[in-house]
Amino acid sequence: SLEEVTARALVHHALGDCPHAEKERVEAGVQASYERRLQAALARDPGAFRASPGALALMERLRRDGHRLAIATGDWKPTVSVKLSAAGVPFRTMPMATSSDDASRAAIIQLAAQRAGESLENAVYVGDGA
Repeated sequence: SLEEVTARALVHHALGDCPHAEKERVEAGVQASYERRLQAALARDPGAFRASPGALALMERLRRDGHRLAIATGDWKPTVSVKLSAAGVPFRTMPMATSSDDASRAAIIQLAAQRAGESLENAVYVGDGA
């Protein structure tokens, strides 16, 4: 069974008992193909990846109030960068941890907090899922 739902974990799980090097090679190909498809979708519809209503204002308010923000995502860094850029999220100035760093969602969240200079005890995680 699949315990982690991150881009890296999904690809590695689908490949089962393949050697690690083969999993890494296939993962790179899947990631590149996904990034090309995201770019094509964005070219067809520039509004394809909008921020959720109020999300950007909330991020700005939190930053203005002195909170450190970071991004933790189960997506790969190149692919989430396409979506965040299109949505207007100022991610290039924020610490980020992604599936490119680790297959484990818990490790990704821990790393994002660490890169923001915070402990998990002082962190609040806000998700984008429904």
